[in-house]
Parts: sequence; C-alpha cells; structure tokens
Amino acid sequence: MKSISVLNLGALLVTSMTPLAISCPTAHHGAPIVDLSNGTYRGTYNQHYHRDLFLGMPYAKAPVNDLRLRVPQSLNSTWTGIRNTTKYSPSCIGYGSDTWVLGNHVSEDCLSINVVRPAGIPEGTKLPVAVWIHGGGWVNGGSSDPRYNLSFIVEQSVRKGMPIIAANMNYRLHAWGFLHSAELAAEGSTNLGYRDQRLALHWIKENIANFGGDSERVTLWGESAGAFSVGSQLVAYGGQDDKLFMACLRKLPTNELSAVLNSTFASPPSWGQVVDGDFIPASGRALLKKGKFAKVPLLMGTNFDEGTEFAPQGINTTSQFVQYVRSVDLAKPAVHSIEKLYSNNPAVGIPGTLKGRPEGHLTYLGRQYKRAAAFSGDVFQHAGRRLTTQSWAKQQIPVWSYHWNVLVENVSPAKGASHFQEVVFTFNNVNGQGYDTVISNNPLAGKPA
Repeated sequence: MKSISVLNLGALLVTSMTPLAISCPTAHHGAPIVDLSNGTYRGTYNQHYHRDLFLGMPYAKAPVNDLRLRVPQSLNSTWTGIRNTTKYSPSCIGYGSDTWVLGNHVSEDCLSINVVRPAGIPEGTKLPVAVWIHGGGWVNGGSSDPRYNLSFIVEQSVRKGMPIIAANMNYRLHAWGFLHSAELAAEGSTNLGYRDQRLALHWIKENIANFGGDSERVTLWGESAGAFSVGSQLVAYGGQDDKLFMACLRKLPTNELSAVLNSTFASPPSWGQVVDGDFIPASGRALLKKGKFAKVPLLMGTNFDEGTEFAPQGINTTSQFVQYVRSVDLAKPAVHSIEKLYSNNPAVGIPGTLKGRPEGHLTYLGRQYKRAAAFSGDVFQHAGRRLTTQSWAKQQIPVWSYHWNVLVENVSPAKGASHFQEVVFTFNNVNGQGYDTVISNNPLAGKPA
C-alpha cells in the first residue's frame, strides 16, 4: 500500500504517471480473459470505447448470515472453467436517492469490484491504476452509478498518451457497514464499510498485475463520503464471541432488518465512521497533528460554494445563526468569534452568484442564508482541506490543493459551485451520462462535447 496516493474532501490525487510506450493499444477483438489465483474470468469488450470491462468480481466472501456485521473475509474459493464478469453486481443495501434512482438493485451479497482497461494492451504491461470510491454519505450509492462510468477517464488517458487502468468497488453502507455498539467493538467489527474498502485495495494489490496494472502505482480517488473514505484509509491504524444481541441481528431475514434500518427512526446521520481505537484509533484531527498518516503524495480540493449543500434553510436572524453555530458543538469563545468573523453582509457571503439576499421564490432560504452557507462550507469542508494540506506540508510530503469555482449548466445561482458539481468533469463525462434523472440535471446539457 506504500504507493497509494489519495485525495480528501472532494478531489483527485496523483502518483507518478510518466508517459508509457504503449500509448496506442493494439487492435483487439473478442471477449478478454484474465487468469487470477482463484480462477479465470471472461470480461466484455466495448467496441465504442475500445475498452475491456471486468464487472462484478467478488473481492470478499458474501457478508450474509453469520458473516453479517463482521469484518470482511478474503475470497478463498477456487473454480475451474471460466466465469463471466459482464454485468455489475447488485449495490450494497442503502437508503437514499443515489440508491433508488439506480432501481434499488441491492443485496447483502454486494462486495464486488470492477476493472476497466484499454483494450489490446500487450501482455506484461504495467499501467498506473486509479481506484474510485463512491460517495453518498455512507448511506447509499454504488459502483454501478453511470455518473461514475470509468470508460470516460480511461479513454481520456489513452488520448493523452498516458493510459491507465481504472477500478471501483462496492462497500457496505448505512448500518450494514457502520453500525456501532459495545458488542461489535468487543469483537473488532467496527467501521466495516472502511474495512471492505481496505480489503478491496488488498485484492487490487494482489491481482491488478494480471489485468496489466502496476500494483506499485495505485491512486486512490473519491468525492464526498468517498473522499472522506480516502482520508480515513490514510489514517487507518494510526497511519497504517457469544453475544446474544448480535446473534439476533445476524439471524434476521434481510428484508426485516432492512425495514427497520430504512425507517424514519434510523436517520442517515446515525451512520458513519466512529473512533474505535482500532481501524480509526483517534480523531482525524489528532492523527494529522501527530503525523500519524500514510506518507504519500496528495492532491485534494473543495468547491467554492460547498456550504450551500450543508447550510440549514430559514436562517433569518443573528440569533438563529448563532444557535446554528452552537449546534456544531464549538466552544463558547469560538461561537462569539464566528459571529463577528462571518458578516451578515450578503456581499461577502456565498454563493457569489446569488446577488443580495434571497428574494421572491427563494425567500424560504432565509435572509442570512449566505452567512450560514459561508460558515457551513468552512466547518464541513474547507477547514479539513486546509488542516490536511498543512499537515502534509509540515511533513514535507508533496501536496497540491485546488478550489473549484465554476457554475455549471442547470445549477441555480442560489446553489453556486456547490458540492459534487466537479464530478462530471473529473470523469470526462462530456455527455453527462447518468445525470438526467428525477434527482439531477445534466450539467453539460446543450454544451459542445
């Protein structure tokens, strides 16, 4: 894992990617075959993009029955013959728009990985590898989301004469991947979604050479919860029994447990990483300040108007703003300082694309919306980016930081350059594939490719 580069808080990271002699893959026809230690897979050849796709390959045993709510187990089975990897596996069970817009094709048996490579690469090739971790607040989403189509970025890498292999994975979500209790902590079954990701990275380390990838040049890459996941992998491990209650949960039918977890009682903020003293030994802030993180090059960034995604609506008065600031659990002196530093002057709030205060059909946002949004962006996104880059610089590790500030098509000026808006460009998704849904608009609609 020493060569993994990573990004945090919504960005992309880079290892050394020097141009290779195989910038133009050779002609290729027919279904690709790859031999792994477990057995042989047959992928599919995409003629339009001239790519080989290997989809839905399991990287762990199915986390079902007694393996539910346990640390993922390596896949140790073997087979003869050839298995097809021509379609995505179900996504892990989650609850939210990113899951239901994909058709709710979910299952507990979901721990799979997808690999996309340029077709026709010669045997023995060692291409750099980019591994994407999807976002979704740790509660929904999946690797089959068309907005994360890996073919686009692989295609662009070939055009640039610097071809790569791309991969992404499913990991357990919501309570299935982030339930925490004394019983789970005692048996070491915490932060399971993160442990899934780590096992997938081990799978890549062990197998990617068979696809033509270089296991010593792996770049880890994500956005939102995916980027936070990258950060958590950097600080994991400090930079590297007979329980009746748990037995009951493990024996429940999937649909019964899912019905409870998908209730209004089990709200999304209930699920996410926890400091367990093991995978996450301390808070990220503490680990960064102590220099306990993987010393790898890092490129990270945030969007200028991140705060419009996280700010509460209806903040009309200073007292309401102060009440909101207090809810973030800051010390009283900090609350007073923030009240003074974050002006109620809309000219200095965000987004800058919204002139003045919200009016007309936007009055529901609140008269101090831009003030609340400015604070929200800093506390939830920008502060972490700044602390992380400072920590890298202090250790004299290469680090780059960017600030995205583009108002894309079909996004309201009241939203600005908000959360997630850079992803379509990151993937070189020039046609906006996957964005024309009931929950999103194509950010490139009407624009030339």
